[in-house]
Amino acid sequence: MYKNIEKQTALELREQVDYQAGQIISRTLVQNELMSMTLFAFEKGEEISTHAAGGDAIARGAEQTVNDFLAAHGVRYPIAKGYGMTEASSAATAAAGRNNKPGSVGLPLVNTLVSAFEPGTDTELPIGQRGELCISGPTTMKGYYNKPDETDMILRRHPDGRIWVHTGDIGYLDEDGFVFLDSRIKRLIIRHDGFKVFPSMIENVISRHPAVHQCSVVGCADKDHVQGRLPFVYVVLKPDTTAKKKQVVRELERMCAEELPEYVQPVAYKFIPEMPMTPVGKIDYRQLEADISPRDY
Repeated sequence: MYKNIEKQTALELREQVDYQAGQIISRTLVQNELMSMTLFAFEKGEEISTHAAGGDAIARGAEQTVNDFLAAHGVRYPIAKGYGMTEASSAATAAAGRNNKPGSVGLPLVNTLVSAFEPGTDTELPIGQRGELCISGPTTMKGYYNKPDETDMILRRHPDGRIWVHTGDIGYLDEDGFVFLDSRIKRLIIRHDGFKVFPSMIENVISRHPAVHQCSVVGCADKDHVQGRLPFVYVVLKPDTTAKKKQVVRELERMCAEELPEYVQPVAYKFIPEMPMTPVGKIDYRQLEADISPRDY
């Protein structure tokens, strides 16, 4: 069990890790739009006893910010995480307590299999290679009601005889069986030379910069080729940062050059005051793509 945090301390978390208003602390659901995630805090009397996140992948910098706060207030374990979807009856993986890794959404639940496949196929990929995450187990749905075509698109029988849910999410598994979630397939950026750029690879680096409050990577047209797209970075700076934008860009370029392959390097950075959000509280990637102009890069 976690060492408890007093309710008032949990409320103060909003200011310290940039939560927006609208939290409810009572078997709590906290919608954290700024991280594109949901934080759950379960109350026990006047204390918060458990902390978990779900709803979307968390950038490693954001996860570290939350964990630093929890550790500073005596919480024994880092924030718990999970991954799943309605078609798999909610959760398929969980990371909690000592069974946790930074950036991971956890280990598959009992009797549940999660693996990465070549997108849209039944070709299973080796450990560490990114592909479409698929789920198989006793909790997968029977199908969409009266929608056989839609059902056949997501539920597929593989050569192993199992029915697998094709999630449409990109991710991979490590050698210990932990699942790592990158992004939706539709967010995948494919260059003119066929190289695939996963936005989360860049976001996990940029989010660690001390001046960065939020970041999001989307694809933009490749001006030098008739096809293909390039990674373009949107950045929201922390309100109290004193760093100049040009200085931040130089530092971000250096971080990316040191930690990422050449084909993953962003083509440009654009600073905006806040991220556009969808009605369900997630970053509106389509709007960000539409807002890119030829003058931006």
